[in-house]
Amino acid sequence: MNPETLIETYTAKETFSPDIIDKLRSNPSLRLGLCNYLRTEPNHAFAVALLRKLIDLRKEAAPGVGIEDLMLGAYLVGLHGQVEDCLLVWDAKEVDFDAYSGVDVQLVVFAGIEATFDFLEAQHTDKSGEILAYLQDCRQAGDFDDLEDYFDPGNLPWWL
Repeated sequence: MNPETLIETYTAKETFSPDIIDKLRSNPSLRLGLCNYLRTEPNHAFAVALLRKLIDLRKEAAPGVGIEDLMLGAYLVGLHGQVEDCLLVWDAKEVDFDAYSGVDVQLVVFAGIEATFDFLEAQHTDKSGEILAYLQDCRQAGDFDDLEDYFDPGNLPWWL
């Protein structure tokens, strides 16, 4: 299976079969290929649907859906640069204690620190306020100092 086939299969069925999820989870070259493919052929709907599916599977305690899978989904969503998706990435981070600790905070600010902060401030919700406070603490701690490198195609995260 290649990235095009994976996306075509999802598009035709508008769902991810367990087989598709297993192939994506267990095939590092497919994971990397999908990242590279979406850099040149964006498909926001696919990326969002995949992350939502991975979040749902993790909530159901589906066997083997790991932190790396959530981070892959968040990374794919982040490649599209739509700041409002920071809330979905945060949902992935909040799915359980291990995800909260393990999902990289850099994935939440994929659209840029200031753009993300501005977006969250404009939401005026308790949740956005909590996220913003957390992210401000992360910025003070230096977690975003190398953000450009995090999303650099030549410097891929370890979990890809």
